[in-house]
Amino acid sequence: MLIGSILVWVIKINFVSSLSCYQCNSSHHSNCLEHLVELGKHSLQPTPCTTYGARFCIKTTGIYGAVMGITRFCSAWDLGNECQYLDFPDHDRIYRACVSTCSTDAYFVSSLSCYQCNSSHHSNCLEHLVELGKHSLQPTPCTTYGARFCIKTTGIYGAVMGITRFCSAWDLGNECQYLDFPDHDRIYRACVSTCSTDACNSGIQNRTALFSIILSLYIFMCFYSMTNI
Repeated sequence: MLIGSILVWVIKINFVSSLSCYQCNSSHHSNCLEHLVELGKHSLQPTPCTTYGARFCIKTTGIYGAVMGITRFCSAWDLGNECQYLDFPDHDRIYRACVSTCSTDAYFVSSLSCYQCNSSHHSNCLEHLVELGKHSLQPTPCTTYGARFCIKTTGIYGAVMGITRFCSAWDLGNECQYLDFPDHDRIYRACVSTCSTDACNSGIQNRTALFSIILSLYIFMCFYSMTNI
């Protein structure tokens, strides 16, 4: 009888995994963002998994109660890596719902360093980064599992034009789309840029490339004019 009681007591103990994951729900945690950023003492920290048999860290994005939300949790199951696009009849936009699975501690640090910021929280997260002395944004080592790319996005977030920079395990490509909102009198350009070298997502290289194109065109026009005199 005593042995049986001990067994029942042992079974009731929460199994503690050696795995640590970020665990949050954007409905309850304001810092549970799509891409985690450094917020000092308010930064989200990975915690040991208490889910029985936990072997995977999961991140999901989707629609919860008509609101776009993020969840991060531990799981005993591999939920895979995929995204689906959701179209709601009463909404004027298409949503992307994703699930991402990894099996290494959230403390994993990539050898890649990227600029990581969100213009909603960092006033120096500009379209093109500029030198602001001690207030300048600095690239930081990626902690995203399997990070191989630096990403920069521009788009509409909560009806406000914003910039995000982050690390990613996925190549999100390089493209821009023009967005037209019925209640706005202007058209917005939403872009994503992907690169794969340290600190390459500053945005400065785009301005440099544009300057080079303009300079080349100017030289060509001067040369063309001289040859036709």
